[in-house]
Amino acid sequence: MAAFSQDYVDIDLGDVLDEEEKTTIIDKTKGEGGKDLPEVIFLMDKDYPPYMYLDKDKKIRGLYPSMIKEISFRMGINPKFEPLRWDKAVEEAKKGKKGLIGVYKSTMREKYFDFSEPYYDEIIRIYVLRGKEFPYERIQDLKFKTVGWKKGFSYGSRMDKARELKYFKVKERKTIEGLFDDLAAGKTNCLVIDEMSALRAQLNHEPAQKAKHLEMALAENSVYLAFGKQGKQKELIEKFNKGLLELQLEQGFSKMINNFIRDAIN
Repeated sequence: MAAFSQDYVDIDLGDVLDEEEKTTIIDKTKGEGGKDLPEVIFLMDKDYPPYMYLDKDKKIRGLYPSMIKEISFRMGINPKFEPLRWDKAVEEAKKGKKGLIGVYKSTMREKYFDFSEPYYDEIIRIYVLRGKEFPYERIQDLKFKTVGWKKGFSYGSRMDKARELKYFKVKERKTIEGLFDDLAAGKTNCLVIDEMSALRAQLNHEPAQKAKHLEMALAENSVYLAFGKQGKQKELIEKFNKGLLELQLEQGFSKMINNFIRDAIN
């Protein structure tokens, strides 16, 4: 079994390794013969816990930078992360020189970006105040409602189209906590967000504790690495796909995900 890096951003993977297996920490920014590996910059959301974010000490944390870091080492590159507000990260990535991690694919985004293979699936749910539930089976059931929406996010082509057609009103906020604040204050009828992010908020933010999700999920969205088409980085994306497959085939990969989920709810 191949050993995982011991310098994970957010996840302690010590228990992934066999007890008797010994590892040596090496400088993975060096290639064969000690040569420096080529540097690639990855843009990320600075406030999307537990997937990618800056902690109170301004340290990069989350599952996605951790995964990108491991895949990058298998690609033979030295990853550097640039945390930004999400809408700014998306616009910066369109220039093509920097990768964008943790991004959903949509018809609109496929005009601007080349995408990797997916590396995680997020369950997107609709949250309402307790006692304010409403029947939901399809997007049309959101018609005439005011929906909380994280600024710069896409929740898939169908939701983007419904927004464009003004099936519902949208109130954007920069943070997940802000979305729950609006919901608790009656400024929105509901909000859409990934269930793991919502659960983390509900553990730490009082207004979020007043909310619950509707029974039917809105969507299951895969996340990708993307480069702006102007950068012509398809070869790099193919290397990423190969590194992703190598990581997924390792015995510790599922444990990595389980540890992330455990840490996210504790």
